Amino acid sequence: MKYALLISGIVELLGGIVVYFNPEIAFRTESSPITIFKMYGLLAGVVGLINILAYKHYSEARIITIIYISMMFFHAAVGFIVFADRQNFFHQQSIAAVLHLGIFSILFFCYLKDLKPDVNKS
Repeated sequence: MKYALLISGIVELLGGIVVYFNPEIAFRTESSPITIFKMYGLLAGVVGLINILAYKHYSEARIITIIYISMMFFHAAVGFIVFADRQNFFHQQSIAAVLHLGIFSILFFCYLKDLKPDVNKS
């Protein structure tokens, strides 16, 4: 799980920086205020930073598992939202959907791999 957080963090941080400074790469900006896209870039950067910090301070603590599951949900949600977009709001719609769903898959399988049976049940 630890390295999946690092991969997710690097991808989100890089994506956030790119979208923040050049939103035209990912979005069609002619019909919407550019501030919204910059806010999304900032959000992606923060999500990436949270992933990297969770990787750096990784332990078997419950909070890391909660962060991990939150990141899985984030990538799945963004992937499905982008995939279902019928307005062609995104320039690189299929690339973004595949990337986010791919990261979700990595996170999901790493999570399943790290599940341990509860041996303390009475």
